[in-house]
Amino acid sequence: MELKSLMVQRIIPFAAVFVLFCPLKAPADNLDQPLVSSGEPQIFLKNSKKPISLEQIESAITKSSLIARLKPGQSISLFDTSFNGRVASLVFLNASSDLLVAACLEGEIHAGNAIAGPGQLLIWSPGNGEPQASDFDIGRFLATTTLLIEPDLQQTLDELSKRQERLIFWGVLERSNVNAQALKPPSTEQTRRSYLRREIIIRLRLKYPTVEELAGGVARAFVRALRERDAETVADLLNPALFVPKGSGLASGDWEQLRLAFAGRLIRQPWGERIGMAEADSSPRPDVWLVAGPVNTFAITLNTFDGMIFVNGVKPVVENLNRQKGGIES
Repeated sequence: MELKSLMVQRIIPFAAVFVLFCPLKAPADNLDQPLVSSGEPQIFLKNSKKPISLEQIESAITKSSLIARLKPGQSISLFDTSFNGRVASLVFLNASSDLLVAACLEGEIHAGNAIAGPGQLLIWSPGNGEPQASDFDIGRFLATTTLLIEPDLQQTLDELSKRQERLIFWGVLERSNVNAQALKPPSTEQTRRSYLRREIIIRLRLKYPTVEELAGGVARAFVRALRERDAETVADLLNPALFVPKGSGLASGDWEQLRLAFAGRLIRQPWGERIGMAEADSSPRPDVWLVAGPVNTFAITLNTFDGMIFVNGVKPVVENLNRQKGGIES
């Protein structure tokens, strides 16, 4: 069985954040070394005054959009990606089922050679190692966002929006229908977030650009989670389609508790004795990874589902791999 390609072929620049094309924009030159500033950036849940630490940011962004205020030289790391504030900057952060977005509302941020100033954003997507910079439609953002914006910043953004309108009129910018906060319709996006907007899933999709690398990353993460008895990560890596009750669907959410309960039972087995410190290695089949434990070898079967590779089964190797069928055994 071949794993389907998961590469994102094209990204068009936020409803809240809709992308604009700028056909005349030249690529950024290499930047000097970023400034260094002590302390941590100020990070908050959207419209909340309760601060979030850098250690909490990955968990927080899977539940809500965030606002970050950076001093010159401060940086934020998310899922093995990072960006810096070249000057004092205000940034809107969001993770959808497909994209990680940092929208600059004030100041200037950069990641590698990608730069975003007010009205621009940085986008990280599966299959693309480097972030992409683009303009976003400020007018649509202001019209649809529930973010509480201070009057001075509101005035600045209004002026930028008017400038964008002039550039659109002259053909320098082109509107798109792509919402960088959600590529799918709201109902579909809500369902997809239940299994794709998970910490381990976002990290793996952004870290591994090819199908082969992603398959290995998923298998190795699953083995570590079994060894560490991490029920949440084990559950997140299991194929959600396996747990949908008959006559139901992913939108119902019934499968989530079933998957987590199964993961809880699975980690209670003596995986420390079964696999020791062994890691997953590839086999002749791209959808099967092997873990050679002290006594038995276990096969982890994988399958693609909605742009991600999930675990379909784990069992001892008792037959020829070419005839083996994936199935989870508890």
